[in-house]
Amino acid sequence: DPERTFSCGMSNGGFMSYHLACEANDTFKAVASVTGTMSVLTEAGCDPSLAVPIFEIHGTLDLVVPYNGLDGMLSVDEVLDFWANSNGCGSPDEYELDNTSLLDLCTVTVNKYTNCDSGNEVWLYTVNGGGHTWPGAIPIGLTGNTNQDFEASEEIWEFFNQYQPNRLIYHIIKNKKKMKK
Repeated sequence: DPERTFSCGMSNGGFMSYHLACEANDTFKAVASVTGTMSVLTEAGCDPSLAVPIFEIHGTLDLVVPYNGLDGMLSVDEVLDFWANSNGCGSPDEYELDNTSLLDLCTVTVNKYTNCDSGNEVWLYTVNGGGHTWPGAIPIGLTGNTNQDFEASEEIWEFFNQYQPNRLIYHIIKNKKKMKK
């Protein structure tokens, strides 16, 4: 369904998702990246004719794709500034997620740009002390701390769900899950 086409990737897949947001923004309705960023070359060639909703999840202690960038790759803050500007966003709302898992050794700061001229949103979940990991997954230990305060997959789906033409089915499923708990 062309109205329900999204891209999500981790690490290199995150880089790819940003590239798709630049090169195929008429196809992809929203993009999410976990532990990825944008290359300098992707940014230089990116002039999105359609604003794209963006969601980034990134650990501050990611040693594979550093939060503050490296030669040839943008920092997470530069990526978010680029997409917030592309979407015509004002200042973000910022808050901390509840630290429900003290053993994961990390917390989460959320920045949500919800007041964008495009009608889109740009989200950033900064995992303070988090590594090159997928939040909510089973920690494997070699890539740094894995946050357990939220499920990245569920948050990404919540984000993507905003950009579907008919959200009724999703809300029925979500409410059934809540009733079972």
